[in-house]
Amino acid sequence: MDIGDKRVDIDALLRLFTCPGCGNPANKPPLFQCVKGHVACSSCSVNCRGSCPTCRQRMTTERNFWMEEASTCITFPLRTAAADRNGMKH
Repeated sequence: MDIGDKRVDIDALLRLFTCPGCGNPANKPPLFQCVKGHVACSSCSVNCRGSCPTCRQRMTTERNFWMEEASTCITFPLRTAAADRNGMKH
């Protein structure tokens, strides 16, 4: 496969794997999704009271196996509240 001049936008890729509920990487299975397909991390999937943090639709018990598998190919930076307050890059 020839990728030519195409490069991976790391920031965009990391945003795809950022939990909309807590802002941390959604990179540890199980990753559940809402009825519209939005993914949240395991903690937020359980703690969001059945409502998707992105669209407020119902969270399901359906796992997103593609996101789970893709997340194993990425090394995620640790994001902390202290780093956010100090304006540090993740």
